[in-house]
Amino acid sequence: MPKRAPKYNIPLVRQLRAKRVRLGITQKELAARIGVFKCHLSEWELGMIAPQLPLLLAWLEALDFTVIDRALLPHRTLRCG
Repeated sequence: MPKRAPKYNIPLVRQLRAKRVRLGITQKELAARIGVFKCHLSEWELGMIAPQLPLLLAWLEALDFTVIDRALLPHRTLRCG
């Protein structure tokens, strides 16, 4: 079966995956903390599906994702008009 191409390219998700790996937490362990199946977490990390907001917030909380972590993400300039 061919691999599906990612539908989403969300920098925050890449950062969360990197932090999970850095902390040595498996997808199975993190999925249990969040309350989802491992396959859902895997699909989020691969960009196949986007997590719903309450689950994204649970993911952030489970990894103790802080403002400092958020500051590591690339900045985007917003322009008006």
